[in-house]
Amino acid sequence: MKDLKHTHGPYKLQLIEEEHHGYKWKTYCIRSAKTNVCLSVVGAVDRYESERIPATALLMSKAPELLEALRDLLVMVEQKNAGDYSGNVDTSEAIKAINQATGEN
Repeated sequence: MKDLKHTHGPYKLQLIEEEHHGYKWKTYCIRSAKTNVCLSVVGAVDRYESERIPATALLMSKAPELLEALRDLLVMVEQKNAGDYSGNVDTSEAIKAINQATGEN
């Protein structure tokens, strides 16, 4: 698979602001765990549906794990379709990554 031009994970989620100008408005930073560089700010003021910000930030921070689980799952499916894989396709790691990314542990 082609190597994409992105910052590789893992990422970590950091709460950077709990209030903004007296309003309870949480803002998060998604950071590269290896380089500690802020990759994205989630929940900056003037965003719509602020109650969804923590879940959105969590999902975005789990992108590397989701990508890895999807790649692994696709390799298993390709192997099974080619006859190189005799067992059942194990989706447990992909499901675990999705559950962690959506807070459904």
